[in-house]
Amino acid sequence: MSGPKNRTGRSAAEAGVRRVRMRTSGASLKRLPGAAVLVKPDETLRPYPRVLTDRLAH
Repeated sequence: MSGPKNRTGRSAAEAGVRRVRMRTSGASLKRLPGAAVLVKPDETLRPYPRVLTDRLAH
């Protein structure tokens, strides 16, 4: 089994793409007046890294 297919008919593995974890939890939504939506993460965000590559798993 090669996994679900994308719109080109290839699986992520066949396309040379791997899955990555973006977040560990969900988010809460609150509708505000004027059609605005406030989105808050369910977990505390970590501080920004010094450089973006600091968070990459090498």
